[in-house]
Amino acid sequence: MPPNAPRRLNAAASQCLFILVLIGPIGVLANLVIAATMIASSHIEPPAIGAMILVNVGIALYLLPALIAVLRRHRQPLAIFLLNLVLGWTVLGWIAALVWACVNDTE
Repeated sequence: MPPNAPRRLNAAASQCLFILVLIGPIGVLANLVIAATMIASSHIEPPAIGAMILVNVGIALYLLPALIAVLRRHRQPLAIFLLNLVLGWTVLGWIAALVWACVNDTE
């Protein structure tokens, strides 16, 4: 492959990116439903809106190792995503996924 040729994502990276892209709009849709319900009931509380923002930031930080793996074109993005998804809540699993995503094992 010539040095200036664009690199393509492998199948695992494509699947992982698809999952990440799918999760984002679902979160946005859920937030819109919550906001519409609050507006319809004329009961808008600033703490509820702050909680929605906090949840979105939390999800983004939780999935950060998987996103880094995809953007860096890691050789094992799907495995990193699954480790992040299944064991990320343990903090140790999240750190392991982040370290694995940052290791120089790119295509």
